[in-house]
Amino acid sequence: MTFGIVSVDGQDCQQALDLPISDFEDAIVVVCAEKASLDYIVTNDKALLRENKYGVAPVCPAELLAKILPEQ
Repeated sequence: MTFGIVSVDGQDCQQALDLPISDFEDAIVVVCAEKASLDYIVTNDKALLRENKYGVAPVCPAELLAKILPEQ
């Protein structure tokens, strides 16, 4: 599956609060991406792109396209 919806519960919110990420919404994204065993977080959020120390790699849209499209 390429896209899906990941639910967020109280435990996810607590895990996000425990992460050393200053932006709570970014922390929620990281927790949910790990929970769903995603390969990438696709974002233009520069702060989140710098946070490349968790289980799911943040990439900008151009990086994702370079990874998934065959070279021509």
